[in-house]
Amino acid sequence: MLQVLSRVLGYLWALPNTALGLCFMPLALLSGGKLRMERGAIEIYGGLVQPFLVRLCSGAGCMTLGHVILGQHRAVLDEARNHEHVHVEQYMRWGPLFLPLYALSSFLCWRRGQDAYFENRFEKEAHARYYCP
Repeated sequence: MLQVLSRVLGYLWALPNTALGLCFMPLALLSGGKLRMERGAIEIYGGLVQPFLVRLCSGAGCMTLGHVILGQHRAVLDEARNHEHVHVEQYMRWGPLFLPLYALSSFLCWRRGQDAYFENRFEKEAHARYYCP
């Protein structure tokens, strides 16, 4: 019972970020994209999601917003699923604080002359648990 309550609270805590991710759903579906449910997260891929990730997210294959995982295409989601689900867990832990903390971690890495992606504490955790090519 405690585990179920913890999971429900995690979903609620991550909800503001999930709502942001859900904004991509109609854009993707109206532009030929697709979606599917995988392990409690909605994966949205193709359509306008692909150019968004390529142009505005430095060519990222995937990006997680709460319980929504955006992907350029289905194959990259299949490869990166475990890595992205570490981020889903991080959203459940940090809730609406996740995005500002992620940005702060990247900024601090950049200021120290480190790689803002690979040295980001959230990415390091995800890469340590599951390598993402």
